Amino acid sequence: MKLNIGIQLRKLRNKHNYSQQAVAAYLEISRNAYISWESNKADLTISKLELICDLYNIDLLTLLSHQI
Repeated sequence: MKLNIGIQLRKLRNKHNYSQQAVAAYLEISRNAYISWESNKADLTISKLELICDLYNIDLLTLLSHQI
């Protein structure tokens, strides 16, 4: 089973009312790079996953689960 992290990222971003640009700026990446993550066209590094967890105040297991 392939993990669809893009759906999780989109759900979290929408839940917190963040724009793609705001999240990309927090992660210090381009908006296009972030869009590619939400559409599962690019892989994330562990360090970026950790930053995402910090942004949304969740742990990595929650991010990787389908419970968001």
